[in-house]
Amino acid sequence: MSEGSSESNAASGSLLENVGKWLETEGYPLEFRAANTLRKQGFHSVQGVYVQEGEDKPKREIDVLASMTCDVPDAGLLRVSMIVECKWSGDKPWVIFTSPTTSIGSAACVSQTISSLLGEAIIWMLAGDEQLHDLQIFSTPEQGGFGGRQAFNKGNDLFYSAVQAAVGNSKAYADQYDTRNKEGTIPRLGVLAFPVVLIEGELIRAFYDADADGVMLEPVPYVRCHWKGSPQWKFFATVDVVSMKAFSAFAEKRAKDCEFLLAKMAEPMRQIVKFSESGNPADLTVTKGSRGVVGLPRLLHKIRSSHKAES
Repeated sequence: MSEGSSESNAASGSLLENVGKWLETEGYPLEFRAANTLRKQGFHSVQGVYVQEGEDKPKREIDVLASMTCDVPDAGLLRVSMIVECKWSGDKPWVIFTSPTTSIGSAACVSQTISSLLGEAIIWMLAGDEQLHDLQIFSTPEQGGFGGRQAFNKGNDLFYSAVQAAVGNSKAYADQYDTRNKEGTIPRLGVLAFPVVLIEGELIRAFYDADADGVMLEPVPYVRCHWKGSPQWKFFATVDVVSMKAFSAFAEKRAKDCEFLLAKMAEPMRQIVKFSESGNPADLTVTKGSRGVVGLPRLLHKIRSSHKAES
């Protein structure tokens, strides 16, 4: 091999090494690992999906979209999706602030899930189901997260931008299914969207200890946030911030929860289809619980109003 070829190979190797380091800090390998982890748990997992809030808005990119779908004969399809925002932060831990004042009731956590029109109606009917309250996907910790920061960073608020992106993407993703529905017909696809922020790095929970009169710090695998800082979603958005080292266990538990949830959603879906034909509220079984919202979901209100107008 000539001296020139050796120098060229060395330069090429150095370039690839530098590009690899750059990719790592941009979070792209994290997206691949996250998608693969979710795929192993039975999710249909894809990367680089684009959604759009409206025709006048720019498209938004979802880092990883992981879904489970089931067919409900004579009713339609149900889909539960995780919208994952990936962030590399190997050199700076994330600190999530939690408080006992940041909490919501179990039924509210269920009913305020980001959803399509049909998904919203289904989950509203199920909100008081105690079996759902026992799932990790609808857990309500004693101290929920309300904010956070990337430690040692004086610049942009990476926590805020990541959570904002995850929630905004979840809302745009759920909404796009309603735009596909033909005017005057009942949707036949019910979708729930769960925002997740995945970080490559350490995660620390910060909370106030009244006895010590100080802020305590605790390393944790993930933190559940009940967040109300999104302009796209007026209710509480439940967002999980998860470290990659805990993501495999998180994904395994989430997969089991999603399978159970989809099975639970089938009967309310059938009832809504029947209600759309009869207009009789007796066709609906609504669980009891404080949902934190007033009135019927949009789809059920629309069906009821349509039948009243006809009569």
